[in-house]
Amino acid sequence: MDSYRWVVNTVGLMRESRSCGPSARARIWESPVAVLAVLAVVATASMHAHHNFASDYDPERMLTVRGTVAEVRYVNPHIRIAIDQIADNREPLRDAQGNPVRWTGETMSVRVAQRRNFTRSSLQIGQVISLRGWLSRKEGTREMGVSAIIQESGHVFLAREHIGGGRRSPPAPYPGLVP
Repeated sequence: MDSYRWVVNTVGLMRESRSCGPSARARIWESPVAVLAVLAVVATASMHAHHNFASDYDPERMLTVRGTVAEVRYVNPHIRIAIDQIADNREPLRDAQGNPVRWTGETMSVRVAQRRNFTRSSLQIGQVISLRGWLSRKEGTREMGVSAIIQESGHVFLAREHIGGGRRSPPAPYPGLVP
């Protein structure tokens, strides 16, 4: 029996359990099939929620973007930061329509951030920072998987040393202090 039919049948058994008495419900949940179905659904949902950075970001295309913080979403599964890119003279860069050139970066999880002393108040809207990271594999987007968040003072919040493959990948080169 293929896995789809197995899940459909198991869900059907669970539905039937609602309409029967408590003893019949208990018998259905004693079934290893019902327990496995629930575990399969939970495991699939958690795997879908988390992804491999190497599948979304190219480890061969690293860049550093300097700009002003436009938005920080300090939520799981990964903190997201949006910055409006600026030139060396601190003037905002604009696209062809006159809109700010906005980059978004996906960083670490909230739990990792807390261990690295990166809190909700670490970045302020309008603050100048640099994001160092790997360019998104989606062509035409201004997205990156962030390796480091670099404040103007030179303080670095290390978001991720490696991309994909854990410790087997080389660490991201550090661009130095921000001018």
